[in-house]
Amino acid sequence: EETGRLGRWAILLSNMKFSVQYRPGRVHENADFLSRIPMNLISAIPANNNVMCQEQQKDSLCKAIVTFLEQNEPWKKEDGPMPSWVSEID
Repeated sequence: EETGRLGRWAILLSNMKFSVQYRPGRVHENADFLSRIPMNLISAIPANNNVMCQEQQKDSLCKAIVTFLEQNEPWKKEDGPMPSWVSEID
């Protein structure tokens, strides 16, 4: 579920590479401090499909993806290198 504090943390952490290491409570004194970090509020911008479409048409990455999808042909090795935007999505 992407609501609440755990959902926000999951979304935030999904873009990061990290490893989790267990630490017993007696050596984990900073946990209380970390759990009390104030969260900055993010103001939502109302979605306007026309504005989003216009902005996407200006964006070179979005243009490349749309063109690629409209051609309706999957990429083949013999076509040459994979489009650069593929690595940006990964």
